[in-house]
Amino acid sequence: MQQIYGLPAIHIYVVEIVRKRLSDKIPSQRMLYIGILTTIAALKNQGKTPTMQSVAELSGLGYPNVTRYCKTLFDVGILEKTPINTPSGKGYAYELSFAKTPELYDIVLNHILDTPPGKRR
Repeated sequence: MQQIYGLPAIHIYVVEIVRKRLSDKIPSQRMLYIGILTTIAALKNQGKTPTMQSVAELSGLGYPNVTRYCKTLFDVGILEKTPINTPSGKGYAYELSFAKTPELYDIVLNHILDTPPGKRR
């Protein structure tokens, strides 16, 4: 199953992992988490380095809110952060990326790698 209703595999992963690991959150909060993860995937897809600041700027959420939501995603094992130098050379930031979960490996192996290169989304 490569797509459901036209969704690329990574979006299916994002919705499913949030549904499974953040089931205690109210639906509107789960939608925010899905939006943050989708923003990170979009930035990666464009060859950019996703940081909390870039997610805040792109999503329109305030930086403190993005930080709080990302902390929850770190705590439940959906998101990882890697320290990086800032472009200005002053201070530091964290590159955000999806944690290597069994669900992510399933999506990569069964949905993305099995799809011919010209058909990938």
